[in-house]
Amino acid sequence: MKTSDEELKNIFVDYAPEPFVLYLMKLFSSKNVVLKIKTPRKTKFGDFKPLNKNGQYQITINKDLNAYAFLITILHEFAHLLIHEKHQQSVSPHGKEWKDKFRELLEPIMDKKNLPQEIYNALLSTKNKVTSSSCLDYDLYKEVSKYDHQKDYCFLEKIQIGTKFKLNGRTFVKGEIKRKRFLCVEYKTKRKYMVQSLAKVKPI
Repeated sequence: MKTSDEELKNIFVDYAPEPFVLYLMKLFSSKNVVLKIKTPRKTKFGDFKPLNKNGQYQITINKDLNAYAFLITILHEFAHLLIHEKHQQSVSPHGKEWKDKFRELLEPIMDKKNLPQEIYNALLSTKNKVTSSSCLDYDLYKEVSKYDHQKDYCFLEKIQIGTKFKLNGRTFVKGEIKRKRFLCVEYKTKRKYMVQSLAKVKPI
């Protein structure tokens, strides 16, 4: 069942930056979409899927995102909805059509008065080089993460090589960098893993 306008407003007031609530309301109230706030998932910030052949859709967003991460993620997923509505499965999920639509959805939020300067600058850069995982764009993710509710972590790139750290309940030792990832060794199993430089870890 479609999420009502009242429910949408309550969600956006709770999770999105206040200046963009009306913009999100306008987008979502125009579509037959179920919006759900979910328990945080390790592999994604949000997702989109069609629920049936009658044009009903579902978008889910992790509830632990800060307001700016929520805003960017929900526009990312709404772009998927619009592309599916027009093209179904005939185009790539993160192809040119999706990138163009995501840029279009970002345009109304590009307002220096309503965004922190650092996020505005990073969003401007992202808009010019849209990637498939908008919140994982290096500069944007770094700036948006400054507004996280939890501060009991640091980025992997900030700790010294050889340092032990916790990630997803497991202990690792940081190794040398390979491009934008670090070769890390799980302390217990001695297995090696490539870990993103902006992984949020707890040094031991």
